[in-house]
Amino acid sequence: MNNLKISTRLSLLIGVSLILLFIVGSLGLYGFSSSNASLQTVYEDRTVPLEQLGNIHERQDANRIAVATAVIIATPEAAATAVKTIEANIAEVTRIWQAYMATKLTPEEAKLAASFTDSRTKFVQQGLQPALAALRAADMKETQRLLVEKFAPLYEPVDRELQALTKLQARPSPSGA
Repeated sequence: MNNLKISTRLSLLIGVSLILLFIVGSLGLYGFSSSNASLQTVYEDRTVPLEQLGNIHERQDANRIAVATAVIIATPEAAATAVKTIEANIAEVTRIWQAYMATKLTPEEAKLAASFTDSRTKFVQQGLQPALAALRAADMKETQRLLVEKFAPLYEPVDRELQALTKLQARPSPSGA
């Protein structure tokens, strides 16, 4: 190395420095890419489903409130408003749930989702649909009976399973992603 001219030594030093700079830069870009991919996974697998589950919960509660409000106010207008609200919410919950189910589910999540689907179907068929029929007929006594006798026992498993799905989404994943 002592036999080389200063210009050659400087050229080698600059060359080695550029190679090291390229390697460090490449590693940095790889790290950013990996980090972005991880964040994208967190967003798609956790954040979006949390929003979907929150929207479902909000609309399920809105249905219960609409029926209770119609019973309390007990006017044909209140009943008609409740019918429109409930029908729109049932359709929207169904749409959101289908989008949720189209994602990649973990085995635990799939089990909870299947249980929620069964409970929600039972709640809609045995609670909301009869309440809608009673509201359309402006039969507030029947609507009140359904609210007291059907809604609470049918909604409890729906709410419990929805909460379990939400907690599953909010907890850290085993891989640490």
